[in-house]
Amino acid sequence: MVNRLVPERQIILRTEHQTRAVVFTQRIQLWALAGVVAFIAWSLYATVNVLFNGMIVAAKDREIGAVRLANSALRDDMRRSEERFSVITNRLEAKHAYLVGLMERTGGAQANTTAKVVRPTDSQSDRLLASRDAVRRQLLDLDDVVKPTAERSLGAGGMEDVLHDRNRVQAESSRLKARLDTIEERLGELHVAQQTAMTQLARRALSNLDEVRDVIAGLGLDANRVLGRVAPQQQVGVGGPFIPASSSDPSPAVQVGFGVADRAVERWEGVQRALRALPLGAPVEQVSVMSPFGRRIDPFNGLAAFHSGMDLGGAMGMPIHATAPGRVTYVGTNGNYGRMIEIDHGQGLSTRYAHLSRFLVRPGERIHYGQTIGLMGSSGRSTGVHVHYEVLIDGKPRDPTKFIQAGSYVFVQR
Repeated sequence: MVNRLVPERQIILRTEHQTRAVVFTQRIQLWALAGVVAFIAWSLYATVNVLFNGMIVAAKDREIGAVRLANSALRDDMRRSEERFSVITNRLEAKHAYLVGLMERTGGAQANTTAKVVRPTDSQSDRLLASRDAVRRQLLDLDDVVKPTAERSLGAGGMEDVLHDRNRVQAESSRLKARLDTIEERLGELHVAQQTAMTQLARRALSNLDEVRDVIAGLGLDANRVLGRVAPQQQVGVGGPFIPASSSDPSPAVQVGFGVADRAVERWEGVQRALRALPLGAPVEQVSVMSPFGRRIDPFNGLAAFHSGMDLGGAMGMPIHATAPGRVTYVGTNGNYGRMIEIDHGQGLSTRYAHLSRFLVRPGERIHYGQTIGLMGSSGRSTGVHVHYEVLIDGKPRDPTKFIQAGSYVFVQR
């Protein structure tokens, strides 16, 4: 069969003067045929290999693109989580600072009244802040994983590591998102507690205002006159462009709650300022009443008389204090009063301090509450060392005992 398929062949070459034959034996023809077959086989293999490798590379490129998109999405999720944490933190710290500020503004008894409500809020705030810091650190750790993953050379050899990192980051991100939702739910509970605290604080401030009105009326003063400037002025003439509120802004209900509490505390601060102008207290540290206000038997002639103040006993040279801030209108000797100081406290209120041994202020001087204005003595019409203390409303003497007693239980933040 070989002889029939591949017979010996000759090629005859003839020129003008010579004839030559080139013989192709069976061996030469078989080697040539084998070479042609090998070349065709190699060409087919190379073509198939190029096409197959191109498909593999395209698949790898698609997978690399998917990994990069996933990493980009994770980084976007972490950025949004950071923004949500920032919003949560700002709202939390703002509300916490607001309540603490209200407590500090109301002070003393007011702070004690709301402390039971605010203390749980403080504890929840601390827990939320701790959770926020922990999750924030974990988000930063995730970012350290995502960045090198996104920037890594994604050849075929590193593909498995990249996919492993992506899966791990996705699982961790899902867990952190669930924790973030839990923190936001706890923030809602905190908001309810803070609303309760603000409501109680506002009610307490308004209740104190009513109590103070009763006390002022009991002193014989016009409460509307004393507290006339306590209520904040209504806001008029408002306007401006409309700017939609963002999702992180407090809701209208929260803003109303803040506004009610703030106005109540503002009114209470106004009450504090009004009370600070009243002579609620005694001019001496240790009160020893020698002779009260009102009708009495005159110590010199034994006849019935009207005592326009109250006599407080003590030692010679004992400090005498102003019972309210004001301006000194009189310093000098005034007949039976002896050495006397008179102070105008505004709104028709004034006080007198008589039978002093020494003056420590001058006429026209502005003084503050508790300032030492003179020393106790026995000058003028006096049977012994004491201070004659008077409280006058529109020039008419009133019982100082009521003012001293009012100062003992009305909270006044001097």
